[in-house]
Amino acid sequence: MASSKVAKVFMIFIFVFMFLNAVWAEESEETVKEDDAPKHHFIFVKPRLLASFTDSRSVPGRTDGMYFRTDLDLLANYNYKKDKHEFLNELVWKEGVSLSPMYDGFIISADKFKFDTRYNFMFNKIGGYFVKAGFETHFLPGYDYQTEEVTYLVDGDRRVTAKKYKLTSPGYPFYLHQATGLLYRPIEDEIKSLEFTGGVAARQVFVKDSLKVAEDDTTSERDLKTMTDIYEVGGEVTVRYKGSLENNKIKYDARLKAFMPFYTKDRKENDLSWGDVFQLEGDLKIDFNINQYIAFNYEFSVKRDFAIVRDWQITNSLNLAIFYEFEKKM
Repeated sequence: MASSKVAKVFMIFIFVFMFLNAVWAEESEETVKEDDAPKHHFIFVKPRLLASFTDSRSVPGRTDGMYFRTDLDLLANYNYKKDKHEFLNELVWKEGVSLSPMYDGFIISADKFKFDTRYNFMFNKIGGYFVKAGFETHFLPGYDYQTEEVTYLVDGDRRVTAKKYKLTSPGYPFYLHQATGLLYRPIEDEIKSLEFTGGVAARQVFVKDSLKVAEDDTTSERDLKTMTDIYEVGGEVTVRYKGSLENNKIKYDARLKAFMPFYTKDRKENDLSWGDVFQLEGDLKIDFNINQYIAFNYEFSVKRDFAIVRDWQITNSLNLAIFYEFEKKM
């Protein structure tokens, strides 16, 4: 009788052990599967505080020359990649002030808020179709700064004497852009990537009461003219190459974009040739990371956009940056 009870208890023990072992094995397998499962969500956030020496040429809202500048900016990305689908999002927010011997006082040297979103359908590992959209604007008023008092002639009928004059209101100009076409990505790994895109693009610029310096300003007065809204459609080509060296101690990012409109609203009425409306912009960024929080950065940008000024806008910056990077893959 006792042996029968012992046998029953033993059988129950064996049953419970087998049940628990099966549960533990299943949980362990799920854990392994979760750890080994491919990651599809990528989140990246990088706030920076920069102190820099900057040299600018023909950049609206900035005095030409070299000056000391401080910036606070934020870069945030969210990407989703699975099978043939890629969903890419980027947010850039930059604010900065500078002190220049050419202007007695602080000036707004950076004010930018930009968001881009893009969907890629990959035919294979190196080629695909894309559609993208985005906007760019600013939060602070924009000013024209001068080293001494000048007479501003506004739209040919109003004169104001000052060292600075308000050109733009917060939120204007407001840029919208859309594009669709094909992409080619011959290089992509953990260290570097190279991508070409080409297709049809459109842009809308809403200016409200924005002013700009007249390109034909040859008098002693500072001639300001009211900007007009812009609607255009054309062909766009972009190439971007980025990567890192020495275990991420050196990072680089180079981009070049060309846009040739085949339709621009009021082009002939505004006396704009095809060469005038052609747009080109490029930038180069190199980060020398001292440690995980401090880096030296070199940034170069060039831009030609008739919506703002027909001259080439060129900026060189050498920065000391304090930053924090948050990156997570899920």
